Amino acid sequence: MMHLTIFTWGYDGWGSSTRQLKVAVDAVEGGRGFEPPYFVDLRISRSVRAEGFRENAFEKTVGRARYQWMPSLGNNRIKRRNGPRIQINASAAVEELIGIALRRNAKRQRLLMFCQCPLPGRPRAHDRCHRVQVASLLLKAAAKRNVSLTIAEWPGGEPQSRALKVDDLQMAKVSSGARSLALGQRRRPTDLIALPWGSLVHLKSPTSSVRAIADPAVFRGGKWLLPIPFGIDHQHDAVALRKKSRLGRRSSGLDSRRS
Repeated sequence: MMHLTIFTWGYDGWGSSTRQLKVAVDAVEGGRGFEPPYFVDLRISRSVRAEGFRENAFEKTVGRARYQWMPSLGNNRIKRRNGPRIQINASAAVEELIGIALRRNAKRQRLLMFCQCPLPGRPRAHDRCHRVQVASLLLKAAAKRNVSLTIAEWPGGEPQSRALKVDDLQMAKVSSGARSLALGQRRRPTDLIALPWGSLVHLKSPTSSVRAIADPAVFRGGKWLLPIPFGIDHQHDAVALRKKSRLGRRSSGLDSRRS
């Protein structure tokens, strides 16, 4: 049986950092033994505010050979502005998409299909992103072809536990309520860009230590940041944090799905 992995992703917040995104994603996939990924744009329209994703801007950034726009799998509700919240433009186009994935897989290149929404949402939730519906169609198409397909929100993977050394100034900021940890400007933190959603990090400074739930590193305001969406936990209760992580991943649609 053929085994295949396809990633979903939302570009929200990356509009001015597409160059950093490309380099980071390529480095992560390279470290996993794969070629730079192939991007599939699931938007029905590319007339957006985000500069790096407006019209063909992202295609220029990653290169025409690594990009395909598929408005056929976009959400027609964006144009019609009435009817059901999710209206896949042409559901049958999912067969073309899985064909692309299989051909790219033969070259050790995985697909990253994206739209704007920051989080996918649960498959049956009212506020889910349309990429979740596209993923459901892909899983059905894969099953018919006897393909073992895993669909994961980029960068994929199950939550990990990591220890990170920080200085006292960084510790003071997160202890005061900051929801991200500054990682600096120069060094690309490839290991933290690849950090699975909802991972546990143990932050240690020369004078104190705390735990937090962390998401993959992002590039914002000219520097790399590690999001800690729920803030820090002064109680050092790793069991409670793991439970919170599981619930958060489930409610946000971040768990992997398989055919």
